Amino acid sequence: MSTCSINSTSSLTAAVLIYDPQPIPAAAAEVMRILSPLISSSSDLDRDIDQWLKGFRERFVKAVRYMCITIKHTLLGLTLLCSILSISNTKPNSLSRANQLRRIAEDLLAGNACATDGLEQYRALRTDIESQFNDLAQKFGEESVIDVSGNSHTTRTTLKTLRTVIALRLEESEKASFATVDILTGMNSLLRSFLEDEGFSLTNPLTTAPLFSLDMFRTWGELRERFISFEVELRRPMLAFNMGFILDADESIHELEEDKRARKHQIPEIQIKLQGIPERSSVSDASSLSHPPPRQTLISVNIPKTSGPCVICVERCDNPQPGTTGVRAIFTIPVPDTGSRLKSISLHAALKSGSSDSDSPSFALKNKSSTVEQIVRDPEFEPPNCKPIFTTSQPSKSTLQWTFLRQFRWRIWKSTPILPTQLAVSFDIEHSTPVKLQLNVVFRFRQRLFGITSDIVNGQLPVTPNLTPAEIPLQTTTSSADSAGAAEPGPTDIMDRRISVGG
Repeated sequence: MSTCSINSTSSLTAAVLIYDPQPIPAAAAEVMRILSPLISSSSDLDRDIDQWLKGFRERFVKAVRYMCITIKHTLLGLTLLCSILSISNTKPNSLSRANQLRRIAEDLLAGNACATDGLEQYRALRTDIESQFNDLAQKFGEESVIDVSGNSHTTRTTLKTLRTVIALRLEESEKASFATVDILTGMNSLLRSFLEDEGFSLTNPLTTAPLFSLDMFRTWGELRERFISFEVELRRPMLAFNMGFILDADESIHELEEDKRARKHQIPEIQIKLQGIPERSSVSDASSLSHPPPRQTLISVNIPKTSGPCVICVERCDNPQPGTTGVRAIFTIPVPDTGSRLKSISLHAALKSGSSDSDSPSFALKNKSSTVEQIVRDPEFEPPNCKPIFTTSQPSKSTLQWTFLRQFRWRIWKSTPILPTQLAVSFDIEHSTPVKLQLNVVFRFRQRLFGITSDIVNGQLPVTPNLTPAEIPLQTTTSSADSAGAAEPGPTDIMDRRISVGG
């Protein structure tokens, strides 16, 4: 493979502006449309080409799936990056920022490795079909007609047409795959150089680094939008021709985790040499950065009237007591727009039985983040100068609630934010059987005539006793509910009013 063409922020921007991955989904649609009726057909060529067509289809689908997983890895990294850049004007927490950058690097490296495999697969297919079609042409002639009759239609083509179309589509897919690898390789190289820059301190906003400057924010956002469009277009033929696109959120996350584990040998070690990281994460305790606690992203959803996505993550707390599972939930909260009339943000945790047995043992939540001091001291809390107006409550033994108020009178102290852009809450689950943990974020906006509009983000995952919260979420949803003069919804109302987000 030739040398990567991207070695600066300007060359990255230029590459993003001309990046067009659409030939890959277009090729997937046309090649599968042609191949599907030919496989297992009753044409005269079947004895000689049926097995080859099936083998080609299998390898072609594999190449498409590589690109599909590339998209998913890359979007995870780009979404998190755009999220932290959208709040870059706040004072950062350096330890939290270092762990976020590590996760971004891991996702982008995984995407690059997957795209490289896809490119190699397309190249191998192009080479092989030339040889195979030459053999078939010598035996049957290029103008040999393949006539396949189905229940409702007849497919008629020639060997020459089949060869021309497939060869062209593979060539286009190879070029688009090469462009994808080129962008991801260059992007990872620039990110690695930044992470190993001992002259930059994470006590400074990321936007002071050229790679994440305000000018580059548009580049990162544009690249993310192009990958979103890439995924939408590729999903169509993959679903239409049963090519293995995974719609279910829990299965998709499991797919990505499995892919990362299988690619450990392909992904280089990430080294962070940036300054400003607290001593407890330095060389004497490097494992906190080299191997951060396993963290699972449940959901990332854009919230109207705010700066971007709300993200819910979970990780296990260390050393839980017997019969207790320790959980730490991390929330990224988008900044409300000016004039949004945001009233409050509430976080909810609730348990439901993981068994259909009505006589299943009881369970309970124990709050470990019950004071402002406990939340503010957490290394994930941002910005550090935030002075939240905060209350917590426990409506029942299986529900917890944390509420952050935004009061208009606080505008007098504009220099001191009162809503965190990121925070973590910790709690213990006391249980002896599997349970379902539901985590919710509720954004409440004031409306005229004292009405309230709520935007709700929900995530759910199973938790087994004395084990790490399961890696696979059962469900992730978001909903919006309006009320005019009605009481604000409680935890039970929120869960009843959610609606599913379709894939």
